Amino acid sequence: MSNHSYSADRWRNEVTCKHQSQMLGRYLAPLLIVWKKSGKSAPLLYTGFLLKHRDACLWVTAGHVIEEIRKIINDESVTIIKAHWLDCCGHNSERASIPVDLKELVSFYMDTEGFDAGVFALNEYYVRLFEAGHVNEFLTEGAWRLNGQWSPQGYYLIGQPAEKHVLKKSILSSTTVLYNLRSPTYCLPLVEIPDSSNEEPREFWCSPHSFYGQLIPFANGDDPSVSDIRFMSGGPIFSVDWSLPGPPQIGLIGIQSSWLPESRRIRATRIEALTGAIDYSINMALQELHESSGLISLTTNR
Repeated sequence: MSNHSYSADRWRNEVTCKHQSQMLGRYLAPLLIVWKKSGKSAPLLYTGFLLKHRDACLWVTAGHVIEEIRKIINDESVTIIKAHWLDCCGHNSERASIPVDLKELVSFYMDTEGFDAGVFALNEYYVRLFEAGHVNEFLTEGAWRLNGQWSPQGYYLIGQPAEKHVLKKSILSSTTVLYNLRSPTYCLPLVEIPDSSNEEPREFWCSPHSFYGQLIPFANGDDPSVSDIRFMSGGPIFSVDWSLPGPPQIGLIGIQSSWLPESRRIRATRIEALTGAIDYSINMALQELHESSGLISLTTNR
């Protein structure tokens, strides 16, 4: 194989993708929720990642994920047995996990017209726990501020697909059930595809906030062993360029939100759309606060 072809394909080599699942997986913080309704209990594992923006520490996921979690929280017929962020890239729910009180979390989310992203704001207590674990890391604005200034060779989708979840249930008593959930992190290669106004379903396409991608095989032609990417919603999508010597150049592009199983096409909300929406909401809240204090205008340097 020539040096040129090697440089063109090594970003989607199977070994490379497996390595990147570990390197980029450190930004993930899967959320495990075990709930009970009508006497039956079940675990759910949601993909999300850690990000710092405007001095705020956030757990980022798809908007429809936040909406679904909010419905669980607000359903009076549901009892939440436990909720944990996994501090070990989702490999084992029984070690290195961070208990979380879902009802105390402040959320922001949208799921409309192709914009499908949301966040839980993390207080100092949760941030300290994540940082003390020395496993998870927060993405910062440097991860996406150079978007558009270089040409990626391809893209990675990072997350834990539901079809790879391995659940073991141990019944300890008539009232106590112990769940052990193992879920490996996957890095799936994809290429960008153009938006389309002529294809079905129409609600999937024509979103100005979105990035569209096509899942592709590894460089050797083998397909990734993931056939269904459900529950990878909320996972980060990274751009990658490894055409030069040294480590690859990687940037955060967006948040996985929707996919078409038959064609293996995905749609993601661009990170700039989410941070822009957050900035707008913060500025509006500050504007209202200043106006209620008798001030006429608000000036911000951000």
